[in-house]
Amino acid sequence: MQYEQVQETLAVDGSTGTEELEQFLRDWPSSELADDAAYELGRRAAETGENDRAARHLIWAARMHPRGDRIDAVQLLLAEVELERDHIEAAYRTATRIRDSRIPAEDRHRAHVVRARVAAERGEYDLALRWWGRAHGSAPGPEGRDAADAAIDGLVAGLSRQEVERTIRKLDGRFPALRLELRATELALDDGDADRARRHLQNASELGGTNAEKSRLASLQERLSGLGASGPSAAELPSFSDVKPGPSAAGASGTVGVVLPLSGTFAGFGEQCLRGILLAAGVFGSEASGVRVLVRDSGGTPEGAAAAVEQLADDRRVSAIIGPLLASEAEGGAVAADRARVPLLALTGRDSVASSRPYVFRVGREPRGEIQVLVDHAIRKAGLGRFAILYPDDRYGRGARDLFWEEVEASGGRVVGVESYEPGATDFAKQLRDMVGFKLLSEEEKEALEERDDMLAQARRLPDEEALALREEAKAMLGPGEEPLPPIVGFDALFLPDSYEQVTLIAPQLAFNEIGGVRLLGSSGWNHPDLVRIGRHHVDGAIFTETFHSDSEVPYVASFTEAFGEAFGAAPGSLAALSYDAANLVLVQLARGLHSRDSLRQALLDVRAYPGVSGVTSMRSDGTAQKRPYLLGVSKRKIQALD
Repeated sequence: MQYEQVQETLAVDGSTGTEELEQFLRDWPSSELADDAAYELGRRAAETGENDRAARHLIWAARMHPRGDRIDAVQLLLAEVELERDHIEAAYRTATRIRDSRIPAEDRHRAHVVRARVAAERGEYDLALRWWGRAHGSAPGPEGRDAADAAIDGLVAGLSRQEVERTIRKLDGRFPALRLELRATELALDDGDADRARRHLQNASELGGTNAEKSRLASLQERLSGLGASGPSAAELPSFSDVKPGPSAAGASGTVGVVLPLSGTFAGFGEQCLRGILLAAGVFGSEASGVRVLVRDSGGTPEGAAAAVEQLADDRRVSAIIGPLLASEAEGGAVAADRARVPLLALTGRDSVASSRPYVFRVGREPRGEIQVLVDHAIRKAGLGRFAILYPDDRYGRGARDLFWEEVEASGGRVVGVESYEPGATDFAKQLRDMVGFKLLSEEEKEALEERDDMLAQARRLPDEEALALREEAKAMLGPGEEPLPPIVGFDALFLPDSYEQVTLIAPQLAFNEIGGVRLLGSSGWNHPDLVRIGRHHVDGAIFTETFHSDSEVPYVASFTEAFGEAFGAAPGSLAALSYDAANLVLVQLARGLHSRDSLRQALLDVRAYPGVSGVTSMRSDGTAQKRPYLLGVSKRKIQALD
């Protein structure tokens, strides 16, 4: 069988031609054309995704014809196939043997790309960036240059601060050092390190750059000029009443993916989120919406979320995906989204979801931001300086304790008392008494306190006037050495990171244990009518944060609440508000004409002080949303907005 005959068969019948190629190799393994036949078989197998079969033919060609005229083309294709098979070291060894001068000019771009990808997989980020730089220069057209740019940006965005610093040193000013300097500046600004940010910004300004890079540099210079001494904080974002109207999503068109738990235990939560997204997309508007929403059910599992994200990512019309909701399923979806390079706006509050994943954004509630705003108001507006913490001994309670303590000390206040209780407890007398000085009493002081308790108990059985006189006498009692008896309340405010139900149990017990003049501080979960109905005067003056306040009089929040009520016949909750904001963050970019995944991703990173109904939002350079929540207070037995 002649090779020319096989080629003629291939031109009209690929299947038969492939069989004849394989027969040719069996008949003529030492022929000068055998490497051509093996290469053609490898190429055809790779095109149909049969990578194991492709590798088998290409490895044969490399071993049997190492000096053939097709050896460099064979090595290039084999390196690509080994990379697809996740055989990274084999791909590395093969890629190093490719001689660029022996392959056609149009194939050199492929060689640069495969070397860049292999280096990135091996953690050689400086080498990967250099190869991507060469791939950018060797690209045959704008699509190749755009792909190289996107790869560079994705790689740089995924580097840690230490990796960025190390790679900058190795590149020594070579392309794309400018992008690394800009990334290092962003990370320094996020950390509140003005000196480090200034140093990298100066380096970036000396490297020139494109118009887009110069614009980004100017934006970072503006951020640096506004950096406070203590670094950025949610408390530094404008309040709801001060924020400027946000950009409009009117006229948005495009396709948005949605992944939510719409079946199983958490289906109700997923349905709330979906309602917020559909409202933002204009599904219930009087005019036809240009936004197409593709909804997939995660089933509430990481595997379900990953599969749903992969399916949506395969549709190139999908510019971004909103969801998943739960932390565990968000992790599964995040891995899939980052691999597919599609922006994912995860609705969870877990920071690790976005960590080192350039295409993943965490837009859920931010506990640290809530506590920053609470502490800032307590110290700077309410004039409080000494704090105690009473918390449930569970994961949430311990986390809130640590965040609150850190923020108080960072803001110049002091934590002077800390006690915990078992989750679901109803009696807090021991913790409260320990907190106000009962724990370190002498025997003489304990006896005096018992006498005082007896007097107070007797007063409850006397007529009003006699009871009042006896209570005053009890309060005036002194202990041994004529020292005042406890309680000695050494704090101005008590932080209670628990639900409103627990707060209504704790607040009256403060008064019962003679702890007065103390402001109650809390986190989201207090905003419920029963807080004041049951807590009554015991919760007057309380200050707490909330992720959504449906009674807000801020115009754009009130408009959202009204529109949601008209569409669904109910008031929106925090999940609907959060999802509505996430959708709008995407729709605003679509309205600007940013439909490509890479341009939309960069635009999301540039979000600053966006007026969301679930919080005024800025995006950090690591993809985590920084939010200023609602600040509410109790006055005259009513819950009122403080900002």
